[in-house]
Amino acid sequence: MVASWPLVGRREELTIIDRTLSEGKFRGSLLAGEPGVGKTRLAREALAAAGTRGCFTGWAAASRAVAAVPFGAMAHLLPAATGSSSHLRMLQQAGEWLAAQAGGRLVVLGVDDAHLLDDASAALVHHLVIAGVASVVATVRTGQTAPDPVTALWKDGAVERLEVQALAREIGRASCRERV
Repeated sequence: MVASWPLVGRREELTIIDRTLSEGKFRGSLLAGEPGVGKTRLAREALAAAGTRGCFTGWAAASRAVAAVPFGAMAHLLPAATGSSSHLRMLQQAGEWLAAQAGGRLVVLGVDDAHLLDDASAALVHHLVIAGVASVVATVRTGQTAPDPVTALWKDGAVERLEVQALAREIGRASCRERV
């Protein structure tokens, strides 16, 4: 069993992400940072908070292995394939299907390691955000090249880019052994 640790030190970032999802100026947040700073955990917490507010949420995790398959990272969020379809038609069907699944609720997608998305998945995320079907909370690793549709989301102002910094380690007088 995995312990569920409380998230600490990220109230400001969660507030910013919540604002991007609720105010309407942006269609989400792109969380950028070095490996290990907590981008994934922050994105998962933001998605959980959106879910508690009644949003329809979905989570996708990109990886190098899944990037070899078109729509690989997003496959579990797509409708079942019905015959051969062009990528364009798949984008349209996915938007219609997600909207129907959400039943009028705001759709918020979490995309971990968006810099590793295959081109088709990146195009899908971009389409869903730009078409107003979904908002996104995505993570990218600083210094890695993301697919053009992911980069366009923040460069064109659709989502707000948030640089996630490592939490400062506070070294106080009490050690972990003293607290036990």
